[in-house]
Amino acid sequence: MARIKRVKLPTTTWYHLIARVTNREFLLETNGKKSRFIDFLYRSLDFSGVELGTYVIMDNHIHLFVRVPEARELDDAEILRRITVLNGENRAKTVRERWEAWQKSGQEIRYKADRTRYLRRMYNVSQFMKTLKEIFWVIQNGF
Repeated sequence: MARIKRVKLPTTTWYHLIARVTNREFLLETNGKKSRFIDFLYRSLDFSGVELGTYVIMDNHIHLFVRVPEARELDDAEILRRITVLNGENRAKTVRERWEAWQKSGQEIRYKADRTRYLRRMYNVSQFMKTLKEIFWVIQNGF
């Protein structure tokens, strides 16, 4: 059964989030895997601008209590810092170089569209969960 669509309120709100591992497998049963997940959790929180109240990591599911503050304007340096936290320095360098090239060549529309694509992933509870689960899956599966 599909989950009920998450209700996102326009004000700063606390959410109790639950995510289960596919097929209820025990992918988080070792302390090493839980430690890696916690690392991805904090990286995803920093990138997304979401604040953590508390969490519980079970062997096959997680509980998070998070707060999503009001979105605020971010300059390029802060967006690139967050990209670095989530994806590493090489990815941030690639994005920075792409943005600079577009700005120098008069392709401001492409720069703004790409920048907006990253901003849409921030201060959004659904995008936070998507980011957290995707990065953990990618790393867990060696991609």
